[in-house]
Amino acid sequence: MGELSVETSPLPKLHATLRDISNEVHNGHGFKVVRGLPIDDYTREENVIIYAGLASHVAPIRGRQDNKWQGKPADVLVAHVKDLSQECDSKDIPGPVVTADKQVFHTDAGDVIALFCLSEGHSGGESFLASTGHVYNVLAATRPDLIKTLSEPWAFDDFAPSGDVYKLRPLLYYQPAAKADPERLIIQYSRRNLTGYMDCKRSAKIPPLTEAQAEALDAVHFTAEEHAISLDFRKGDIQFANNLSILHALGAFTDAPNKRRHLLRLWLRDPEHEWIKAKDLQERFDRVYAGITVESSVFPLEATIRSSNVAT
Repeated sequence: MGELSVETSPLPKLHATLRDISNEVHNGHGFKVVRGLPIDDYTREENVIIYAGLASHVAPIRGRQDNKWQGKPADVLVAHVKDLSQECDSKDIPGPVVTADKQVFHTDAGDVIALFCLSEGHSGGESFLASTGHVYNVLAATRPDLIKTLSEPWAFDDFAPSGDVYKLRPLLYYQPAAKADPERLIIQYSRRNLTGYMDCKRSAKIPPLTEAQAEALDAVHFTAEEHAISLDFRKGDIQFANNLSILHALGAFTDAPNKRRHLLRLWLRDPEHEWIKAKDLQERFDRVYAGITVESSVFPLEATIRSSNVAT
């Protein structure tokens, strides 16, 4: 499957439309939904092949979401977003991605996030999207002090066994106009690397959040929540979103024995439209994209708990 690409997955009648989606995701509203894939006509493996092949026309480079598979080094390129909380110990749950809990507004680690709905749950599970630029504008007009806080270094927990490994970087970045690129704002953070989650506690040996930082985190979330749009995930949908211009959240959901919500996730990059990143973000994105080979690529067909904190 590591050889899945535009060349090995030709879509002559759809290619131009999918390239337009990439342009819209990078330079327009920041998101797009492909709807109606007839996934019941195919096996799980075939659906993963269709998903990765189609997505390669939108953004051809896939990112690493874990660096081990079955205990051995590997580049795990597809992740499963599914409630596994009833099937594993709570101490092994790294975040809400493997629970039915609400996910507050955050960003992932790739340039473009693609989510493919294999099945819907009994209820809930909406996708919420909010513009980073709009959230910034609201906060700049009402709480400029928090803009300053977001632009200062924060301690991001790496959850190392020693409990004292962390990275210092801002949440908010300003990118000045360059060549054909306009000026841009980027927000990059996952709340669990700042606060911990459930039994995955924040390491005790790293600097605690300040009162201003705690307030800024809540302000970003509630501002995004107030101005977000809501999209229902339907079976057969693929949602593409710009991880640099869009904050996203997922609503809590309820499963039933015959209706378990199950999404597949890819982290993608399109060199044609790729956004420039600040130097502070380079390691974060290198963890996702650097050094992946066809031979080491793995596309798990079933949901598991990931082994590592690939990007923080």
